[in-house]
Amino acid sequence: MATPSDFVVGDRSDFNGDVDASFKGNGGSAVRVFSWNNNLTTADYNADITATSEGSFQIIVRDADATVVLDRTIQGGTEPDSIDGVTSAGVSGIWTVTIEVNNFNGDGSFSLSEGN
Repeated sequence: MATPSDFVVGDRSDFNGDVDASFKGNGGSAVRVFSWNNNLTTADYNADITATSEGSFQIIVRDADATVVLDRTIQGGTEPDSIDGVTSAGVSGIWTVTIEVNNFNGDGSFSLSEGN
């Protein structure tokens, strides 16, 4: 079970049009969910980590109908240690971003913004 010090989320952006956050993990596992308003049907995404050889970072994005439009994982200690691109097309409205880290020791950030 994660304790509050296992995964700390830093600065976060506002709700409309984009969402981003920085985070730091201290060897624990945790899940955090963010909601944001995407007026378009895709989102541009970017995530990068600096982690030890163990651990993983996963980002799952769901559209307004809760359909998964992105599910990517970065493994600690391997390249690439960053991902970016455009999500699959979905339904505009309130999207959710789920960040899951497992045995994650390091830091990183992610961002999503309205796509094209």
